[in-house]
Amino acid sequence: MSDFFGDDFTAELKRYFLDSLTKEVEKFSDLVDESTCRRVLSELDQEVQTWMADSETNEFQFLAAWLLDFKKYLSEIADAASLSAALERLKAYLASLTISKVDSLELSQSYSLQKGSAVKKQFLHCRAGTQEFVVPVMSVVEIISERKVSPIPLAKEHLAGVIPYRGEAVPVYNLEYFGFQRVENLKTYFVICELDGLSFALQVTDTDELMTLEGQDLQEVGEGASLLRAPFVSHFFVRDNRNIMILNLEKLVA
Repeated sequence: MSDFFGDDFTAELKRYFLDSLTKEVEKFSDLVDESTCRRVLSELDQEVQTWMADSETNEFQFLAAWLLDFKKYLSEIADAASLSAALERLKAYLASLTISKVDSLELSQSYSLQKGSAVKKQFLHCRAGTQEFVVPVMSVVEIISERKVSPIPLAKEHLAGVIPYRGEAVPVYNLEYFGFQRVENLKTYFVICELDGLSFALQVTDTDELMTLEGQDLQEVGEGASLLRAPFVSHFFVRDNRNIMILNLEKLVA
């Protein structure tokens, strides 16, 4: 075990390395879909070798060993969902290193990648009328009660207006614009979300329990699927014979 934030100068160098590596991993994450999976795997296989060398140079011995296992794990991956899950695992490990400030065997083992393993994520279950969807819990800040939505002059159609939240005017995405059901004359709530420093709200008629999903739970929205067609809805899962959409908030706010 090594406390790698021993002095200010060393701490800054190592924090910079972790930040840089995280950004590189995110670039690959943004490229992953079924059509690019094979190419991304090939590029990753070459890039990970550099990450391993840089980790050793920056005295992250357990991260370097983990990346070696990660490189071997890539050869077992056959689909985009598994690749995305593995990259998310790596990003979570890097985030934990930054927070814990300790490069330890115990930490690296807690992010172990075993064949067939999948990263579990938690989602908040929401409803808009009879339509059901989930959003990543890590992006949810708070759920607040109904309040007046004020219009925005010359606003784009995908924005319903703004609501007051903690002294700020938070934009509300107009899900109806993307094909969701109208929620007029129904009691509504607002799910306050934050993504890359941007706060926004989703207007829903109900929020339910948290749901834990794995990569194998997700199904792509195919051509013949009777699900909402929106650029930020590419996957769904089945629960009690109901199809529940998964909202990709990155694509929603893009």
